[in-house]
Amino acid sequence: MAEESKFSLGSFFLLFSVLVIIACVGFLYKIQKGIVLKPRCIEVSAEAEKIILADHATWTIRFDKTGANQSELDKLLLADRDVVQKFFEANGIEKEDMEFSFFVHEDYRETKKANKTVYCAGYNLVIKSKDIEKILALRDNLSELYEKGIALSGNNIDFKCSTNDEVQDTLAKEAAVKAYAKAQSLAKALRVKIRRINKVYDPNFQIEGMNDRVYIMKSFAGLNSVNGVRGNQENSQPVPKRKMKVYLRMDVEIK
Repeated sequence: MAEESKFSLGSFFLLFSVLVIIACVGFLYKIQKGIVLKPRCIEVSAEAEKIILADHATWTIRFDKTGANQSELDKLLLADRDVVQKFFEANGIEKEDMEFSFFVHEDYRETKKANKTVYCAGYNLVIKSKDIEKILALRDNLSELYEKGIALSGNNIDFKCSTNDEVQDTLAKEAAVKAYAKAQSLAKALRVKIRRINKVYDPNFQIEGMNDRVYIMKSFAGLNSVNGVRGNQENSQPVPKRKMKVYLRMDVEIK
C-alpha cells in the first residue's frame, strides 16, 4: 500500500514537471513570436534627392558716411540715396522692389584737446527680384557708383527657391515610400509579415551647393503613414543651383 502511494506521488510529480516544461516551452514560443514582449520592429532608412533652381534673389547693400555734423551727413546721404535709386531704376530695377532703411550711431574719438563726437550714418538697401541674371550682372557692374564716391559694402545676394516646401514634401514622401518598400523586402526575406508602420522619424534635409552645405532639421510630427508629410524651411546661400537631399528612418512592426 505504501509502495502504491509512493508510486502515485512520483507519477504526480513527473506529470507536474512535464506540464511545467510544456508551459515554459509555450511561454518561450510566445516570447519569440513577440506576443508577450514588446512588438518586434525592424528599422529601415531611405534617401531621395532633387536638383532645385533659385527663382528669386534678395540683394543687400550698404552705403554710409562718417562726420562730426549729423545734419550735414543727412543731406549728403539723401543725395547718395537719390543717385543709388536712379542708378538701379535705370538698370531695370523697379522702385517698389527697393527698400531703403536709415541707420545712425555715435562714436567718440580722442583728440589732444577733448573727446570728439563722430557720427556714422547710412542706408541699408534691400533689392528683391525674380530676374536673377539681372541681379548677377548688376552686382559685377557697380563702378558707376564708385566713381561718384558712393562706396558700397555688404554686397550680399541670397538666392532662394519659392517651391522649397513643395520639394521637401515630395522628397519626404518619396523617401517614405522607398523605406516602406525596403521594409517589405526585408520582411519577405525574414518570412514575416508587416503589421503596421510603428514610427517615422523626422526627416533630415540637406541642401548642397557648390562649396557650401546647409543642414535642415524639420518637424514632421504625427507622420505614421506613407503619404502624410508636411514642413517648411528657407535656405540662403549664394548658389542658384543646388541639390536637396532627404534622409528618413522608419520603424515597422512585424508579426
